[in-house]
This record gives sequence, structure tokens and C-alpha cells, in this order.
Amino acid sequence: MGNRVPRDVGGETSAGDGEATHALPRLFDFSALPTGETRKHATIIEYVKECLAEGLYLTGDEGAWFDVEEKDGVRCQYLRLAGTEIEAVRHAAEFDAPADFVFDLYNRLNYTDIIDAYTFLVETIEDIDTTKEGDLAWAHVVWTVDRLTFPLRAIRDFVTLDAVSKNELLLVSRSVVHPGRPVTDIPGIWSLFGGDKDSNTYRVPLFYCLHVVPNKNGGCRVIQVQWSDVGGIVPVEQLAPSVKMFGFDNMARFRKLISDAQLRALPLGPGTEGYLGNPMKPTWRQDPSEMVPGL
Repeated sequence: MGNRVPRDVGGETSAGDGEATHALPRLFDFSALPTGETRKHATIIEYVKECLAEGLYLTGDEGAWFDVEEKDGVRCQYLRLAGTEIEAVRHAAEFDAPADFVFDLYNRLNYTDIIDAYTFLVETIEDIDTTKEGDLAWAHVVWTVDRLTFPLRAIRDFVTLDAVSKNELLLVSRSVVHPGRPVTDIPGIWSLFGGDKDSNTYRVPLFYCLHVVPNKNGGCRVIQVQWSDVGGIVPVEQLAPSVKMFGFDNMARFRKLISDAQLRALPLGPGTEGYLGNPMKPTWRQDPSEMVPGL
């Protein structure tokens, strides 16, 4: 397995990388914010908007994406990024349901085990006030811890700035540095035999976004993009293929959830209670049925 340290590639570009001239947003450090609450908040909001703009770029028509595979109506593409051998992976599919209905369902399920079955803990590190930001439904920094295999191996975690745009129906998640959850030492061989929330972990750099775009037929197109480096857990050459398979499974599972929600006429979309609400409030709930009763 090795102990290759995960690496964040935010903000790096190099003409020597050939096609890989695009870089992710820079790595944001909450411990290096300017003084004064007003300036701090403005700096954070500016970075949130930078990440949302990146999400629109990666789910749009620009960029040197190349086709990899199509499966059950889901198109998978890769994009080479500057400063890393790990490609960004994009999945896109058409869904026969209104865009705001689909996005609201995903927003409510975002931190549940139906999206990531390996997660066993999600904690809010810092809430970000979005009350004066008309487009932002919510934004916060969260700590997510995953177990990968039996017996309860807790060897990776994420500290991410997550945010939702109401107007664009766009969710973004970008790894950040935050003093509320410092990086631990890289775990050793003992991590194979167990682990809990206090164990040493691989701090995983990540960029993830999900964008729901209405189409002319009353349905929508769902596009999700992921780049991540899980360090010594998975060899570099296996990372993008692993994300590719995860995306196919995720899209198929989400399609079934949408169909079930429609058949049961579940209250989702604009005007319903909790529409695009913060799914971490009042607390994290892992069970999908707690987030969407009747699902």
C-alpha cells in the first residue's frame, strides 16, 4: 500500500504539463484569514464564489474533457489537471424529473449513507453566514471520516468547504485547511486492524461538484465531477477508474431514488418545507429516511 502522502494541487499551472493547463481553486487556509470579522467573512464568501465558479466551469462545455465510457445512459469523461497525475472524473446523465425536484432530493441526501456508504462521522467545524448572500442556500466547513473496509478501518478523512447555489442548482465541496481539525500523522500498518474518529487518518484533498441543469422537456441533466487523492490507500493509476465506477453506481442509485420519490409524490422542490435547507441542521443524520421521510 505504501505511505504516499496525499497532495492538493489547487492553484497550480504549468506549461510543461501539456494538455493539463487547468488547475483547481487554490487551497484555502482558514488559519490565515485577515483580521476583523467583516474582512474575514468577505474573504470566505469570495472563496465560496470562486469554488462555485469552478463548479460551473467543470460541469459546462469548456475544458479538454475526453470520453472514457458510457454505461446505462451515463457518460463518463476525464480531464487532466495541472500538477497531478490524477484526472478529474465527470459523469453526466439525463433524468425525467424537474431540476429543482432532483437537486432538492440530492441536497437532503448529501451527507447520508446512500451517497457514501463508507462515512461513519460528519461534524460541522464552522458555519458560514449566508443570510445576506442571496444566491447561497448554505455554506459550512465539515469534517467527514470514512471507514473503507472491515474491520472498521478509519484511514481517510476530509475537511471541506461545502456550499449550495440556489440559482444554479449547484453543490460544491472543496478541501480546505482549518485549525478546527488539524492534519494527523500518516497512519501506519496498525490502521489495518481498526480505527475510530480519534485515529490517525489520511487527510484527503478533494474537489467535488454536482450541477442539475433543466432541459427543454421538463426534465434535467445531472453532472457530477470529482477529483481526489487518497494517498497510499490506492495506487495513482487506480484512482480515476475507481471514481469512474463509483460515479456509475452513484448515478444508477440516484436514478432509482428519483423514481421512488416521484412515485410516492414526496414533497420536494420549491415551496416545500426544508427546500434546499442545510442538511447538517439541526444535526447530522446518516439515515436517508430521516432526511426524506417516506423514501
